[in-house]
Amino acid sequence: MAAKTNPPAAEQVMLPVDALREKHHISAGVFAGACGVNGWKPGRQMTETEFLAGISRFTDAPMRSEEVTQ
Repeated sequence: MAAKTNPPAAEQVMLPVDALREKHHISAGVFAGACGVNGWKPGRQMTETEFLAGISRFTDAPMRSEEVTQ
């Protein structure tokens, strides 16, 4: 009799960042910023937990105003 295998937990499934962006309805601007901050490249695969943490790292980052000197 063959052993039953359980499917991997949802958090352990690796998906491309583009698929995760679509799944979570992340705007193009937020996605581009998160990719820049986190060093994500097209085709990178990660878990949903990692993806959402990276999005939060970008969206929760403080905004600071710096004076421009000429």
